[in-house]
Amino acid sequence: MAFHRFWGLTSFLLVSTVSTVVYLRKPDSKAYSPAYDPEIQETPIRRIRSKAFEEFEAYAFDPKARYKTTALLVASGDQILYESYAGGLRANRPQRLYSLSKIATSMLAGHLIQRGFLSLEDRVADYVPSPSRPWRRKLLVRDLLNMSSGLEYFRVDEAQVPGLGVFARNHLKSFVSDYELTSQLAVPVAPPGTLFNYSLIDNNLLALVLNQALHRAGGYPYLQTLFAKLGLRRTKLDLARDKPGVTTLFTPRLKHLFSLANPEDTYRIKDHVRFWSTPRDVLALTSLFINHGKAKGEVYLPTSWPAFSWTIAPAQRDLRSDPGNYNGHSYGAFWWLNKPLMIRPDRPYPSLPESLAMIKGLGGQTLAVVPEERLILIRFGDDPPDGLIDRAKLMTLLRKAIREIP
Repeated sequence: MAFHRFWGLTSFLLVSTVSTVVYLRKPDSKAYSPAYDPEIQETPIRRIRSKAFEEFEAYAFDPKARYKTTALLVASGDQILYESYAGGLRANRPQRLYSLSKIATSMLAGHLIQRGFLSLEDRVADYVPSPSRPWRRKLLVRDLLNMSSGLEYFRVDEAQVPGLGVFARNHLKSFVSDYELTSQLAVPVAPPGTLFNYSLIDNNLLALVLNQALHRAGGYPYLQTLFAKLGLRRTKLDLARDKPGVTTLFTPRLKHLFSLANPEDTYRIKDHVRFWSTPRDVLALTSLFINHGKAKGEVYLPTSWPAFSWTIAPAQRDLRSDPGNYNGHSYGAFWWLNKPLMIRPDRPYPSLPESLAMIKGLGGQTLAVVPEERLILIRFGDDPPDGLIDRAKLMTLLRKAIREIP
């Protein structure tokens, strides 16, 4: 793998990007803080109360813990059973979500497929302009959702090649900006669909694909209308749009360090997804998966979309050795699963149902679903990396409390 990382850096393909407003306003570096909406009820909904539920709540909001829960919502299907907010967050105030953006991009991908504007078997190269390298011609939309693009991030200033980071900082600033210098590069390390690697690469490439497919559906006004139909009152999704054109980063002075045998083997990928939402809006998106793609009598997703999302990715299914990049946890299409793998017969969360599916994000942000129980847990948090909440314990306490409901 190190060999590929070194020789894959033969050239950088710089794909310039321009932020495109999908909802409400032009994105900027500041937190999303829209105007107050008096029509949204801010009083937290609490329909259940019991000793077991108090135990669940006490663990989630433990003031002595290092983790910090800022929002917690429990629902049965699309009905809210409980919600609570802390740390200045309110039902009416969106929060920047990171990996939890996958609930929005997954929904949008499924919706565009249901409407005929996208297919799982479409080639990524048909949506993202790039030189026609053989491996790119084989990369499919399905591979991106399964985190199996075969691409791996390589950060210039953290390069494993001795001296590369220092060399880059000393000699590249005349050619690229500080942002580009520290941005991440994607290099191919395996054929598409053969290696699972949880990474932002696949998410960001899918955002570029969705951006193009969305134009086929009518552009960003179409997405605004879709959000309105789903009742998303405080959600904003920004997808960046790639700009045609290629800039070669390497100059003659760098030829002494790198072989240029494969000058078109790298992608230059920026962060293409920005997502702000509230627990209630995340619930509206998640309910589509529980309700077989339906909301308010209308079909928004293929009926097979939840099953596809919660089926182990083919690149993981037959693994007999651990590549060491996911700790043996099973993965579907943008969802972490609780299913056993050939390489790891014991499930990640043995005390929880095998059907459990999660989307896990920065700061302990959690979206957890137990489909047959129609149970949904949404947690926003601000946990330190070494002090994350125990998601398994949180779900165990919740299920115990739910069972005690009369």
